[in-house]
Amino acid sequence: MNSQGDRTLFGRIPEKNVYFLIDTSGSMYHQLGFVKSHLIEVLTKRAVLSQDTMFNIIEFNERTNKWADSLIQCDTETVNIASQWISNLTCGTSTDTMTALLLAFNDPATEAVYMVTDGLPDQRPSVILEN
Repeated sequence: MNSQGDRTLFGRIPEKNVYFLIDTSGSMYHQLGFVKSHLIEVLTKRAVLSQDTMFNIIEFNERTNKWADSLIQCDTETVNIASQWISNLTCGTSTDTMTALLLAFNDPATEAVYMVTDGLPDQRPSVILEN
């Protein structure tokens, strides 16, 4: 575990209700293991150190896949279940950033979105910003 609080790839996360968006396109192949370990680490710490926090995870490549239908309480049980899901993430092809962002921001309880990506989205940035 990282000894600097929540300081991982995701930095400090002060918000209580957060979505994590993980790019699982082909270009993430060499980084995905690193991202998965940091995500599991930050969720584990939040489950132990932060009360009343909620989270959800969306992976995106040519398709999007939500871990849960909506934000879920961050506790050791849900983090253990999510960790198994995270561990099974594999890379796909393209990068459907817009759908992933829309899914996260359409949840009215969302306070923050933390996204990890290494490439250009399938959609033009102007199209994403319009939505």
